[in-house]
Amino acid sequence: MPHPHMFDDDDPYLDRVRQLCLAFPEAEEKVSHGRPTFRAAKVFTVYGGGTKGSAAERIRYDHSILVLPDDAERLALEQDPRSYTPAY
Repeated sequence: MPHPHMFDDDDPYLDRVRQLCLAFPEAEEKVSHGRPTFRAAKVFTVYGGGTKGSAAERIRYDHSILVLPDDAERLALEQDPRSYTPAY
């Protein structure tokens, strides 16, 4: 059974993320686990995410982007209140 879509194609934030991500050479968009992902051989961005926990504890961030930061940048991102650690 496929995952339900957890995004709106008319979302202006998603439109901007698409413009930026698809400008990279060989980049393409694919929906995975209900969310738009952007890849060029490997996934480099996921649009939308949420925190881990029980249903009552989870927080969805539908207008966020998930990226894998360099180790040198990770600590700064962990200290930034605008950032969160995604469930996966």
